This record gives sequence, C-alpha cells and structure tokens, in this order.
Amino acid sequence: MLERLLRFLVETEVSTLEAVSGELGIGRDLLEQMLGDLCRGGYVSVVPMQCQRHCEGCAAEAQCAIMDGRRLWSVTDKGLRLAHTTGP
Repeated sequence: MLERLLRFLVETEVSTLEAVSGELGIGRDLLEQMLGDLCRGGYVSVVPMQCQRHCEGCAAEAQCAIMDGRRLWSVTDKGLRLAHTTGP
C-alpha cells in the first residue's frame, strides 16, 4: 500500500489529504501514518511552510505532492526512483 501511495503522489498534481484518502479509500489518520512511514524511509519529505505555493518556476514544483494547510509533502529523488521502478 505504501508503494501505491508513493506512485499516486508521483502521478498526480498537488492534492489535499482528504482528496488522497478518498482516492485511495483509506482514512486520513492512516494516510498520515503512511506518509510518516514514507518520510522516515526517505521517500517523501516535509517542505518547510515558507512555501507559499508559488509553484511556477520552483525547483521542487514537480515533486510536491500533498498539502494540508500545515505541511507540504514532497517526493524525494529516492521516492521518485522507487515509484518509477514498481508497477501497479
């Protein structure tokens, strides 16, 4: 399920926790736990909130994944490599 979440983050535009949990059919608490697991594994990282969502021209534009008003998760290079090597 973690690899499915990671692929979803890589394949979709910036989204909210509610949208991702609905799309994957899981609760928000489980989603946050999964994001924590991916973060601890180095597959996603939390972007400091000085990000004002001015994405155009941002170096991390293609890697930002989920925003919930307090945090923004970004898929790391390690996460991108894994997402591109695993199948559905």
